[in-house]
Amino acid sequence: MQTYTVHAEKMHELLHALHVKEEKARASIFEQELAKEYEQLRKLLLATIIKNKGEK
Repeated sequence: MQTYTVHAEKMHELLHALHVKEEKARASIFEQELAKEYEQLRKLLLATIIKNKGEK
């Protein structure tokens, strides 16, 4: 009976570790997407500033 308990505890640990890895992967993807959006907004802002300077 103790063997099953050890296996259950080990499975629980492995599932938790997998969940943590999954969360880190999601955070990394989200961070990359945010960086891309930030860069697009920065370029748009720069283009708008240049355009506005040209109109003055």
